[in-house]
Amino acid sequence: MTSQTFTISNMTCNSCVMHIEELEDTLPGVNKIEVNFKKHKMVAEFDETKITSQVIADSVINLGYPTVLAETPAKKGFLPWKR
Repeated sequence: MTSQTFTISNMTCNSCVMHIEELEDTLPGVNKIEVNFKKHKMVAEFDETKITSQVIADSVINLGYPTVLAETPAKKGFLPWKR
């Protein structure tokens, strides 16, 4: 299982959240979708052998909510170590 965070625009109410979360039941390979209305974020947990993050994003876009993959924030205080 993979977990990916997306940024979603144009959500105006909690009905938008429920509308997007319903994709969990219709997209094969998606285990869970959680939408945070206040932060305009969505976290999808899915099987990357059955579906891609782009297909998930496109499905949300088709519902009328512009969606992009959120950047993964770097861990503070950690730098790549080289010898």
